[in-house]
Amino acid sequence: MTPQDLWSTVWRALRINPQRSALTLLGVIMGVGTLVVLSSAMAGGLVAIKHSIDDASGDDVVTVTVRWRDPQGRAVPRLTLANWATLAAAAPLRQALTVPEIGSEQALAGSRPQRAQVIALPPQGQAFYQLGLDQGRFLLAEDEQAGRRVAVLGPDLAANLFAGSAIGQELRIADGRFRVVGVLSRKSALNAGNRFWSRAAVIPTSSYAELTGDPALTAILLKAPAERPLAQELPWLEHVVRKLLTARGVQPDNLRVAHSMGAGQEHAVILALQGLLLAVAGISMGVGGINIMNIMLVTVAERTREIGLRLALGARPRDVRRQFLLEAATLAGLGGAVGVLGGLLLAALVSVVMSRVLGDWPLVVDPGVLLLAFLSALGVGVVFGWYPASRAARLNPIECLRNE
Repeated sequence: MTPQDLWSTVWRALRINPQRSALTLLGVIMGVGTLVVLSSAMAGGLVAIKHSIDDASGDDVVTVTVRWRDPQGRAVPRLTLANWATLAAAAPLRQALTVPEIGSEQALAGSRPQRAQVIALPPQGQAFYQLGLDQGRFLLAEDEQAGRRVAVLGPDLAANLFAGSAIGQELRIADGRFRVVGVLSRKSALNAGNRFWSRAAVIPTSSYAELTGDPALTAILLKAPAERPLAQELPWLEHVVRKLLTARGVQPDNLRVAHSMGAGQEHAVILALQGLLLAVAGISMGVGGINIMNIMLVTVAERTREIGLRLALGARPRDVRRQFLLEAATLAGLGGAVGVLGGLLLAALVSVVMSRVLGDWPLVVDPGVLLLAFLSALGVGVVFGWYPASRAARLNPIECLRNE
């Protein structure tokens, strides 16, 4: 049997019962489509998480903290703005951005009281936290030096407090009145700090210290210089920070200098979900393969007389095996092609929906994954079609011709 005759026979057999052929393809289509959609969605999710972290403060942040209690159980003095000022002004750290992390304080503002998260930042806090502006300006060095009582509000807080533009309006924070000079732009919904910054009131650190004294800090954050990877900078940064703060009276045993986890945990979660969902895709393809095998066994039983005629007319068992194996592979290949195309369409839809809901969820398509999905479908067809094809090849032509 020539290859042309073989293909002609295969296509004729598939066209005899198109509905059954289509139903046979469903399992493979679902498996391949799931593989394509999940790989694209997970890759887009990793990119979205990376953008979210970069939009928050980046994954190159070093956190400086002290323990709450020493080994003897005694309370340990907290870090203060004076400690932060020491690090911010130190010559070795001039290339690194430093900001104090002050525990947020609730405030009631204006004639329309709202709960706000008050945070004190130096001017470099805008670059540190990647804060954009919808209106006005951010805090200036002159505001910090003069202790001006100015504030930059989050978009939700500004909208809730003032019916029109918030620029130039006054609000009360603690015991002081502050003039609004800017309104922050909204961060993406995927950003973990979106809700915090949307309701934040950012004021100069000098103004905050004037209202509250020298407040205790939750931590001091440093963003290392960009010249070298953080892994290379971290030992040097830790040495400088320990030396400077120890000289200011901080006990070295109570001091902690650590790199934030960044995207590590989120990346691990995404990979775990990817593994689980790809396992589901594999199970679906396995079910599709079993369906192909069942249908091919039914086909062999229905076409026993045809098989006997072919064998009686000189067809070799390997020709019969090749014919039915090619039918199974063709079914699986068609299912793989449809699954890849359908998966791409669904992946694009997922990207659009997630971008509208969470913001910046790109469509990421790996050609290697598409090829793998298609070849996996072909493999399923060959593996699960081998037994029916071998069974057809072993039939006795005389017994087949007796079959009615």
